[in-house]
Amino acid sequence: MTLNLSGLDRFKASALLRDDDGSISGVPLEMELDLIDFDPGQPRRSMSDKALAELAESIRAKKVLEPVSLRTNPDRPGRYIVNRGERRVRASRLAGRTTVPYFLDEDADPYAQVVENLQREDLTPFDLSYFIAERERCGDSRAEIARKLGKPASFITEAAGLVDAPAAVRAAFDDGRARDTRVLYQLTRGLRENAPVVEPLLDGKDPLTRSVLDRVVRPQPSLPLGGEGSDSRRIEGTRVARAMVVEHGGRRGHLGLNGQPGKRTASVNFDDGSRQVVDLADLKLIAWTAR
Repeated sequence: MTLNLSGLDRFKASALLRDDDGSISGVPLEMELDLIDFDPGQPRRSMSDKALAELAESIRAKKVLEPVSLRTNPDRPGRYIVNRGERRVRASRLAGRTTVPYFLDEDADPYAQVVENLQREDLTPFDLSYFIAERERCGDSRAEIARKLGKPASFITEAAGLVDAPAAVRAAFDDGRARDTRVLYQLTRGLRENAPVVEPLLDGKDPLTRSVLDRVVRPQPSLPLGGEGSDSRRIEGTRVARAMVVEHGGRRGHLGLNGQPGKRTASVNFDDGSRQVVDLADLKLIAWTAR
């Protein structure tokens, strides 16, 4: 029997390494950027233009180092939807590339998108609040959402409370004056429950943390002993201070009022039972609790 070896010169050994999706093991395929659509259900609703520009510069220099995850677009045959990697797709277009490395994943999990963005800190607290609201509309309980995202139930409650946060709270986040989810949640609650006290803290004139701490420990106007309003001002200032959870040197505690005269200091009653007078500049505002 004679073997027909014609065409052997056209055989490539790499064909033996191809996976079911056509890619070569260890070497991702390239997808035309013009064939990629963005997911309308993407939980992240905002992207930094500056960060995209920086990523585009990196891609120009080193290409895309991590493949994006795609699935076929059921409504547009021949096209694909991004599961994970939208920033890389957008930055690749900015960088002038025509293709991007990819792998197919037809079983996209919306929770996987959120977890990835949370790990990279690419998801804003407000984006997360919209995602939680969407999953609740789909029938997921908050307990289930917390389990799938690997977050405490209290964190999910706080994030969910930002879905209709006032514009002043959103502005504080956009300006970089408040970034912590719990602080944003407490400010949102504060505006609804005690607006006259909270509104001055959101005037946008200075960093929110410094503004909060400065306003609380600012010396009260001197009044004659027993003068009108003296007791009420001290009581109000003490009550507001104790409602603030701060961090100093890795330790957390509640803010006190008694600092050093003439200096930007305040006492902190730490959770371990100790008490210390510290500089305001060394404090980080963690939360504003109801006390």
